[in-house]
Amino acid sequence: MKLYLRILCAAAAMVMLGSCGGEDSKADSGKSSQNSETAESSQTEESEVTAKEVLSAIDNELLDGDAYYGEETFDNNCPKLYGIEADKLTDGGIIFATSGGNADEISMIKPADGKGKQILESRLSSRSRDFETYKPEEMPKIDSAEIFSAGGYDVLIISEDASSLKKTIEEALEG
Repeated sequence: MKLYLRILCAAAAMVMLGSCGGEDSKADSGKSSQNSETAESSQTEESEVTAKEVLSAIDNELLDGDAYYGEETFDNNCPKLYGIEADKLTDGGIIFATSGGNADEISMIKPADGKGKQILESRLSSRSRDFETYKPEEMPKIDSAEIFSAGGYDVLIISEDASSLKKTIEEALEG
């Protein structure tokens, strides 16, 4: 019964995440400026580590749901989450809070066209719109989100611990 409830909660969270956007829209000017500066970090050589390997190693009790490139759940929800089809990526993954009441997530994508930062800025903007009236107490996490490139991936981190998680991911990708 406990396993059934966990699966049910995970499925509900994926549906909620899937409904949270991915449509192209303009970010708030202040948030866009802040995230553009963060997104300007230099991209390093491509890593041989997969998004699944990196994200699976993250130890954060809020981030209890996951989906990865090549899995049906990720591939089917990619257009809703990021506004692109999964076949436009060469790898990716997301870990997220299944509760739905937390904005916490880490998205890692490697788009074939190299426009991952723009995709993730749109995702962040969508999350901001979703939470500003639904659960405004989550906005500090969203406002201090990290968008950066490392190891050929573009990464979005929404968490109270975003800077520490960024360092962990960068180290994992630099190998």
